[in-house]
Amino acid sequence: MKFDVEAGDLLRDFGPAGVCRARREALQGLPVQESSREFLTSVGIPAAGLFSISGALADRESGVAGDAVSGESDIVVVDVPEGRLLRIGWIQDFDVLVHLENGRVYFGIGDGHVLVHDDVSSLSSLLRLIGQEFPEESEFGDDDEFGDDGDDGDDDDDEAEIDRPAAARRIRSAITAGDPLPLSAPGSPWPAILDDYETGIY
Repeated sequence: MKFDVEAGDLLRDFGPAGVCRARREALQGLPVQESSREFLTSVGIPAAGLFSISGALADRESGVAGDAVSGESDIVVVDVPEGRLLRIGWIQDFDVLVHLENGRVYFGIGDGHVLVHDDVSSLSSLLRLIGQEFPEESEFGDDDEFGDDGDDGDDDDDEAEIDRPAAARRIRSAITAGDPLPLSAPGSPWPAILDDYETGIY
């Protein structure tokens, strides 16, 4: 894996409601790369206000918020020239798919598929960074599980404290150091998404 992501760190940052994991039973019978299988079932991907996991894969008993789980009931595997891709969820209107053999992450954009991450740890890390830097835009569920810092719940004050350009620069630097694909791959939507966070559109 490109990034060292620990399940406990994600749970501390986002709480069970904000971490999407797959059920082991759902992946049985699929030739998913073993390291990807272990990551998806044991570590997970933060929702961070962006990602929703396929309902056909979701481990609902983990406590993940309902609005971080799609209503999809069928497991979808797509055959593309690069190989077979398993749809694990969505970010915005983009399908998020994992290559069954090499674990690389693709986004379904229009009628095509774009390589966006070298592995699922890169996707998880980028979403974690977004959640850490822009917590108000990253919450899922009714309970605020995002780091008990003892604030008084005044979102306007929290928002004013965020230096959005500096936060976006930290995200870009951290993710590029481990995996340049999200911000350099042709057709990747991540540069535009981070620009939106930087300018306050989210």
